[in-house]
Amino acid sequence: MNKIVLIHMIIFLFACNQANKNSDEPQKTKLESNLKRDALKEVPNKLESSKNNHSHNDYKDMKLLFSLSPLSIFDLTNDGLTLSEKKELLQKGESNTWKIIEESKTKLAVQNKNLSSIVTLYFLKHKDDLDGVLFSEVENGQNTILHSWKYFNENKTLQETTILKKYKASDFVSSEDKLPDSYKPILHYMFIDDQTIEVSVHTWMEKEFENREIINRIFLKWNGLNFDEKIERISN
Repeated sequence: MNKIVLIHMIIFLFACNQANKNSDEPQKTKLESNLKRDALKEVPNKLESSKNNHSHNDYKDMKLLFSLSPLSIFDLTNDGLTLSEKKELLQKGESNTWKIIEESKTKLAVQNKNLSSIVTLYFLKHKDDLDGVLFSEVENGQNTILHSWKYFNENKTLQETTILKKYKASDFVSSEDKLPDSYKPILHYMFIDDQTIEVSVHTWMEKEFENREIINRIFLKWNGLNFDEKIERISN
């Protein structure tokens, strides 16, 4: 009799164990499904994060480019810049006579504390890599002067370049007011936004322009490899 009871108990326990095992399967399947769903949710976030990181790396740190630029770009300002002051600007954003007043992905502006001069760096990146062209624009009173360098990202170096097109005075006037090729105009190149330069001709106290009218405005827009030229007629 005891033997029979023992056999029934064994059968009962076995049946209970199977039932528990079967009931765990849906829970396990549900858990795995939730994990997969959560993982899929993370994919767009990771892709977005990767995209943002790539976008951030599409541009060079402007302070790095400033560190590579020569001190000589400040020679045309009233106070100049010493190497020790440049290090202070890079570390603290300010020195005894200069202060960084603007910094973005493509622009860094340093202003003299007596407000007499501003030196602005513009970086025009190549569309397919991290190379590009670095410009310095020096505003000193009424004068604006541009210098430019090719930037090579592989070895982090600058090489002086003259990438900007030279224009004749006749490019700014009508065909009737055309000037002789022997006349060498004073040209001004000035950034009007982070990617566009306006070219103008100096006419003040120039006898050649006493009876001539400027009818054209010339703009150079960076396209990722070079500048596209746009000439606009000045409306009367």
